[in-house]
Amino acid sequence: MAKLTASVFALTLFFSQAALGAKIKPAYEIKTLPEKDDESVLWESSSKHKDRIRKGGTVIHEEQVEAYLESLADRLLDGKLDHLDVALEFMLVAEPTLSGWAYPYGKIGIHTGLMVRMDNEAQLAAIVAHEISHFLQRHTYREMLDGD
Repeated sequence: MAKLTASVFALTLFFSQAALGAKIKPAYEIKTLPEKDDESVLWESSSKHKDRIRKGGTVIHEEQVEAYLESLADRLLDGKLDHLDVALEFMLVAEPTLSGWAYPYGKIGIHTGLMVRMDNEAQLAAIVAHEISHFLQRHTYREMLDGD
């Protein structure tokens, strides 16, 4: 797992160049999140989106699976985000497509279609690391500022 953790942060550092170019520091380089008022507004809007998905009936609440995904994320991050007081949380979405996403405040959605296609923990860890990188690099916030 140590090699996997090192790989995750190597990839994160690679992708951080884009975030630095946009003058948005990655989550692990700042003291608090959200950092600015407009980012707070984005968090609120994203939270409302999550609530709509939950009310839509497509979220599957499986405590054991969520806890497993959260423990996998904890192993990947190895305490690197403890200073932010942001807990990564996962939700399963009943959707056959191979997809997932990360909200700007650390909630990560994983489609069941993606979960059933995983053959082992390493494959799942790669997906989880990918979604974590979206959160770490603050991609949603950067896209909002870029107007995309």
